[in-house]
Amino acid sequence: MEKRHLLFLVMLFLCSFLRAQTGNFCSSNDAPAADLCSQACIYCNLSEYVGNTEGYTGQFAPQFCGTIENEQWLGFIAGANSATVTVTPINCLIGNGMQIAVYKTCNTPPLGCNMGGLGGGFTPVSVTVPLVPGTPYYLMIDSYAGDICDFTVTVSPPGAALVGLIDTQVVAPSLSPLTASNSMRRLS
Repeated sequence: MEKRHLLFLVMLFLCSFLRAQTGNFCSSNDAPAADLCSQACIYCNLSEYVGNTEGYTGQFAPQFCGTIENEQWLGFIAGANSATVTVTPINCLIGNGMQIAVYKTCNTPPLGCNMGGLGGGFTPVSVTVPLVPGTPYYLMIDSYAGDICDFTVTVSPPGAALVGLIDTQVVAPSLSPLTASNSMRRLS
């Protein structure tokens, strides 16, 4: 019983700390991606995100390895020292596919970049990047040469982008560490 309470307190602290260090968390995992990096919310489950490139405008992606046509931005929290992010295009109108990059901040060069290629409408694009667990990162997704595609995002290994560990609700706003410690002692 004591281990569960300790785990709860650690998770409460971690969620509070991460919330203070990052932008807004997304209201749900199917919230639309942002048109600008500075407006990107943090997704609690980046892996298996499903989206579409239609309706996004070409903005700015610092030192991207290709050209920008209709990029969108998704934030995530690292849960491992490295990750492979893969975007799989589906139903591309022109057949050119996708291009992606992972950024540590909105104003620095990408940690990893894959510019896709002509005729890549069915070819997944991936980047493998080093990460610092607990740190926010930004995934930029763009279609190659202005294609309009549906897509799915996957992240490996499992847990490289934190899944379901971040709860944006305030669990116990009046619970101080001293009160929590005393409550744990009474329960043990």
